[in-house]
Amino acid sequence: MKSIKLWRYLFFIIWFNCIISHAQSKQKYINITSPKGTEEFGSGQEINIQWEFNNLEKVNIFFQDIDLNKTIIVKNFSADKNEFIWKPTDKLPELIKIIIIDSNDSLINSTIPFYISIKSNQLPNMTKNVAKIDKVSSTNYKSIMPLGDSITRGYISGSTNNDGYRKELKAMLETNGLNFDFIGSLTHGTFDDSQHEGHGSFSAKHFSGNIKYDLYSHLIEYLEANSPDIILFHIGTNDINDFKYSNDTNVSNTTVSDVSSNLDLIYDFNPNIIVIVAKIINRTDDPNTTLLNETNATHDFNIALEIMLKNRDEYNKNLFVVNMESALEYPQDLSDGIHPNAIGYQKMSPIWFNGIKNILPKLKIKIFLQGTFAGNNLMNSYLASSNEIPHAQPFNMVPWNFVGTEFVNSLPSNIVDWVLVSLRSSTSEVSTVAQRAGFLKTDGTVVDLDGISPLAFVVDEGLYYVVVEHRNHLPVMSSTKVNIVP
Repeated sequence: MKSIKLWRYLFFIIWFNCIISHAQSKQKYINITSPKGTEEFGSGQEINIQWEFNNLEKVNIFFQDIDLNKTIIVKNFSADKNEFIWKPTDKLPELIKIIIIDSNDSLINSTIPFYISIKSNQLPNMTKNVAKIDKVSSTNYKSIMPLGDSITRGYISGSTNNDGYRKELKAMLETNGLNFDFIGSLTHGTFDDSQHEGHGSFSAKHFSGNIKYDLYSHLIEYLEANSPDIILFHIGTNDINDFKYSNDTNVSNTTVSDVSSNLDLIYDFNPNIIVIVAKIINRTDDPNTTLLNETNATHDFNIALEIMLKNRDEYNKNLFVVNMESALEYPQDLSDGIHPNAIGYQKMSPIWFNGIKNILPKLKIKIFLQGTFAGNNLMNSYLASSNEIPHAQPFNMVPWNFVGTEFVNSLPSNIVDWVLVSLRSSTSEVSTVAQRAGFLKTDGTVVDLDGISPLAFVVDEGLYYVVVEHRNHLPVMSSTKVNIVP
């Protein structure tokens, strides 16, 4: 009897699984996998539209402009081909979204979450080195120009690796969901976004007057070719080198004055550029020079540099300082007494990262989820204690289709779950200017990935509607605009 009951039980399980599998095979869906949104294409450039689907035969593909007007690209296209190659023309709007709809059921559809940019070939070339979408709706890329000498380039004595601090910094920004485009006339490094203006042997103002190695003589050219939103400025090492051939004993003040002259050029070019200036890394003293001690001169320069920066009108508005000198240990973090080794550059990256994050506008809000509310203005952290919270943001699927790269190696304490936060210039979804995934704490505060700081956004400071979404709750939007400031 027991064996008969067991077989009946097994039969029921098999039958039930078959029913579930059959139902899933009948379920219809389509999901666009490419483009993701935020890409930039030239008219005539092929766009590879790709999708995943289930139980569809034919699809219609459209594009939609910012006024929500839809235009057909192709009708009754075979769904099982999984891709369609499309060449836009010069007559297209500059910003569009791709939409795919089941030919037999318009309720089965998929839309990319962000706009892509179509640049007409008839427009003049704006000399951007990297074809990335720049400050358009939904993602708000901003540009960073790493500026300086061979230390900015990433030179290591005896090595061909020129990643410097830039590769690790780019990875840190992406892991934290902060969208930036590195720009410049030079390309060095083993990573994709490796543009910069780190010129070997350059001084702020070359002592001998040799403009070949004089940043001051070239700076406007660099700014005009790649106008940055933010400059990471590390300069002065070679200026101090020049003084061993000089009778000038006022090493620090002369070099600081030359750095200030470069800042004058930057703010005359565009007073809105944010410049983060580094107190430069130190180095070992060269025993062959007797006119000065390079270690002491560098330290004195950094003291005078910070004083100069704080006395400028732009300080605390568009001008900031970070301390690279104290980031390294000497001489073990140097490759040749002047340039960092791989460990030294790795220590520079978080200094730049924190400097960038500190100047970004931040959102300070609280929100409570009904499902986890425990009373007394607190929520429980059952998901975290049950290891149900992923280390990567979980909104990269339908219905959010968020393409953010937020990731943590370990979860902060007192976390309820991930939330997806959007900033909008109006109440319409089409006005979304930025999105970030962050953490919701048990006291209701929304925080950045460190579990402490308010959520930072790559946007201009100002007023925005705030939308918060969670995996198991309906989204909510602020009734009025919220001020987002650094």
